[in-house]
Amino acid sequence: MKTILLIVSALALFLQNSWFSSASLEENCRRIHELDPYQSYDFCVTSFQVVSESHTANLSQLGIIASELTIKNYTHTLVVVQQLLKNQSLSHWQRAALNDCNETYSSGIEHAILAITEIKSGDFSSAASHLDGEFFSLRYL
Repeated sequence: MKTILLIVSALALFLQNSWFSSASLEENCRRIHELDPYQSYDFCVTSFQVVSESHTANLSQLGIIASELTIKNYTHTLVVVQQLLKNQSLSHWQRAALNDCNETYSSGIEHAILAITEIKSGDFSSAASHLDGEFFSLRYL
């Protein structure tokens, strides 16, 4: 799940630099990989291929699609965390860790929703800021 957020962050950085492109999905993923070599080209293509609109999407639209995928992934993770929290035999430390996950992923959903709104309004700098901030909070989970 961290990787899709990295792709979203890279897309937001592209958008912040006003590099709008109507290139193919593969070309856009190649550009993301060039911008940040830690981004997997194959993961980028595979992640977006499941969404038919991504094949003709520009970078702004890919940012929205990636944010929506992030929301779906985080929502699934939250359901799992909430189910685990129902276990009465959890230690104090386990419960605390799961509560941290719950807070962080809930915040991640809020940030992704804000990023979508900001991308749609053309405020790419704020979108990048929200997505980058969320990535750094998740990297320590």
